[in-house]
Amino acid sequence: MSDTVLYLIYAGVFIGVLLAVEGLFYFLRSMSDGHERNVNRRMRMLSKSRDGRLTLQKLRREEQGDFSKRLASVIPSLENLIASSGLMITTTRLFVMMGITACVVFAAFRLFVILPTASAMFIALVAGFALPYLYLVFLREQRLKKFVTQLPDAMELMVRSLSAGHPVPVAMEMVAKEMPDPIGTEFGMAIDEMTYGLEFENALQNMLVRIPNLDLRMLVIAINIQRSTGGNLSEILQNLSNVIRSRFTMVAKVKAASAEGRMSGIFVGSLPAILGVFVHTLNPDYFGAVWDDPWFMPMMGLMVGLLVTGAFTIWRMVNFKV
Repeated sequence: MSDTVLYLIYAGVFIGVLLAVEGLFYFLRSMSDGHERNVNRRMRMLSKSRDGRLTLQKLRREEQGDFSKRLASVIPSLENLIASSGLMITTTRLFVMMGITACVVFAAFRLFVILPTASAMFIALVAGFALPYLYLVFLREQRLKKFVTQLPDAMELMVRSLSAGHPVPVAMEMVAKEMPDPIGTEFGMAIDEMTYGLEFENALQNMLVRIPNLDLRMLVIAINIQRSTGGNLSEILQNLSNVIRSRFTMVAKVKAASAEGRMSGIFVGSLPAILGVFVHTLNPDYFGAVWDDPWFMPMMGLMVGLLVTGAFTIWRMVNFKV
């Protein structure tokens, strides 16, 4: 192979690697730009489907079947819980998940725990319905905490928009476009509801149903009062944002001051159970020798009662409401 051909191969490899690196750079930048433009779930859905009405229907879970709608009408509190959790599953699918969880728990009890069939079925039914419900409650609480954390930033964004002369719906639309989930999607849903014919007050009330929070209620009340009687809404929102941030600071100081008490409560409350399991594992006869004693169960019940009382007392001492 001549030197000229070898140099051409080297040049081709160099140009190919250069183009590959440049292409990868532009690809990653386009991905990051798309992520920055679509900062919340509503904006991502709008980027894929330009039909705003269809996006609103999906976010409001209006595409449920007739059976799911009947279930939702019978159990409205469960429907509100699903909406507050941020999940987009139907009520029917939730009940199917509960049934699957109950079957899994029942199979686990039959395989690993010696229990009568009736007792195993009862425990499986309770766990099958309780575990998904508690998971929804956990998701709702986490979502509400994140919403409250984002609310002061959203208010300041609205203040800047209002100070520039924009009306309230435009200020809310800026929050819907610029803020991440959950507050961006929630404000966007309210804007879409107003766009497709719902009254301004009703759209805000629907957001309150999805996000039952006192700070958001204060924001809604301030907006409604300003729309009916007038006033400097930007100043009100700025003061409300400062109050919320001051409360966050106070909560953080209280948690720092009570951290030692909370850790002591966790340690004291869990230590007897850990020691009991440890002793029983090392020496099964330690409790087995007195298991049939008539005083054993009453004393164990008294011990558990005192332990629960002490843990509750410590929790009340270190749990401050700000």
